[in-house]
Amino acid sequence: MKELVNLFIYSVLISLVDFILLQLVQALRYEPLEDSSPLLNFLIKRSCSDGKIATTFYWHLRVTLFLSSAIMNKVEVDVNRGPIGEFYQTCLQRFQESITETADGQEVYEKILEQAAFRDLLKHLNTKIKPAKKADKMKVFFINKQ
Repeated sequence: MKELVNLFIYSVLISLVDFILLQLVQALRYEPLEDSSPLLNFLIKRSCSDGKIATTFYWHLRVTLFLSSAIMNKVEVDVNRGPIGEFYQTCLQRFQESITETADGQEVYEKILEQAAFRDLLKHLNTKIKPAKKADKMKVFFINKQ
């Protein structure tokens, strides 16, 4: 019976995946991580067939991974699974392995990596700009004091 219900749910999800992808990524934490995880297998298969969904899925996994393991140096732990961050890291690795199996998937993954490199560049530029703004505020403060 459970398999029949899951089959129905996944058939409905195919049409809704664009709209509820973030919630599905967050729901992964309640799925078994083995190869038989229907939700993870579904999301990876769907992502590998659509570049837009693949990109969104990758970034949702990255953000969820970051939020699960890095906020205030606090590691969130699931009693049955261990650190949640490690779980999402494994999901991300499985996605990366699957998407790079085809030429189209490899092309999509290269674009995702370009996005990540661009994000890192913006992050680097932001750290360069912030101290300059603070220094400018200090100059204004001391000029106004005189």
